[in-house]
Amino acid sequence: KDFRDVREAQYLRTLLTRHAGNMRRLLSVSGLSRSRLYALLKKHGLTQDRL
Repeated sequence: KDFRDVREAQYLRTLLTRHAGNMRRLLSVSGLSRSRLYALLKKHGLTQDRL
């Protein structure tokens, strides 16, 4: 993984933790589209149960 991937994963983990996995809030705060957010979560293997 390159630096961008590492930072991206850290950012997503932080958002998931901070917003207790509330996807609506996460979408609002991040400014990402729903499809982009889910693609990034999948890319980094992140789910609510894997935090």
